[in-house]
Amino acid sequence: MIRIFSLITLFAIPVAADAQVSWSGSYSGNCGSGVQCETVITDKHSGKFDVAFVVADHLNDKDIKCHLSGAFVSKGKALQGNVGTDKVVVSAAPGGSIHIKGLGSRCGFKFDGEYVYYGDY
Repeated sequence: MIRIFSLITLFAIPVAADAQVSWSGSYSGNCGSGVQCETVITDKHSGKFDVAFVVADHLNDKDIKCHLSGAFVSKGKALQGNVGTDKVVVSAAPGGSIHIKGLGSRCGFKFDGEYVYYGDY
């Protein structure tokens, strides 16, 4: 009887909702040659985020080549927002990385693709 109850309990428990994605932080990606590409996500609470896409010289992060940003909202395992007229989606990818889609090429750099979380130094 206990065995049956355990099985029923196991299957009756709803599958846990997808773990809450922790978006805040800095992510590094490849958007061009001779530059470093960073996406910085800042949690503004209540499901709202500021997202900045920054391209800087590969040796000098103070030498900014391009800076784009927008306000985003959480939609489950993705953030959605606008950067200018572009509708951009930032989705969670395996291993804590993110995938950017919809930004395309701006300032001569290709922003769409995978970015890896590199944390805080």
